[in-house]
Amino acid sequence: MKYSLKNYGQALAEAILEKENPSQNDVARNFINMLRRSGDEAHAEKIIKEAERILRKKDGIRAVVFESARPLGAAQQKSLNVFSRSGDVISYRTDPRLIAGIRILIDDEKEFDGSLKGKLDKLFQDQ
Repeated sequence: MKYSLKNYGQALAEAILEKENPSQNDVARNFINMLRRSGDEAHAEKIIKEAERILRKKDGIRAVVFESARPLGAAQQKSLNVFSRSGDVISYRTDPRLIAGIRILIDDEKEFDGSLKGKLDKLFQDQ
């Protein structure tokens, strides 16, 4: 990559927040053209996620991801709301590799791993 992911994400976030932009479509079009010129178009998805993270952080909003081995029922999802705040962006993922339990990710920075896989990995890592 010509520039770091963080630099690209920051530039995109600033362009989105700029008040003088005629339209968000122009921002997107210009950004994609710039990525094409620099040869970094393949990294567009990662860059957009970084810009989203920066914009969420600016607004005090967190992205909370709940991962479980099997789909969660409505009652289970409701009980997990204890770990989120009003305004948080919440998503649920299914990952059969977890075997059992749950894994909670906040802003891809903080993690609580209460999965059986995580416990087994830790058990065998300590030996």
